[in-house]
Amino acid sequence: MNGKNILIVGGSGFIGRNLVDFYKKKKFKVISLSLFRKNFKADINILVDLFDKDKLQKKLTKININYIIFAAGYISHKPINQKN
Repeated sequence: MNGKNILIVGGSGFIGRNLVDFYKKKKFKVISLSLFRKNFKADINILVDLFDKDKLQKKLTKININYIIFAAGYISHKPINQKN
């Protein structure tokens, strides 16, 4: 699929999962990049910490990517009134 490879950073989160579904229906080859969880609907899953530049670069240089959507984020699950 030349020209139809899309990387969704944060592919296992709420927005990312929906983007994977959307682009799979559009016949894209979908690559999901996440820290912990796989998205089982994606064609390729990459589990890596975005702050680990060397591992990230090593994993991404092997893949032909035409589009990137950045839907990653971090949510603290601590109560709002709790201090560090």
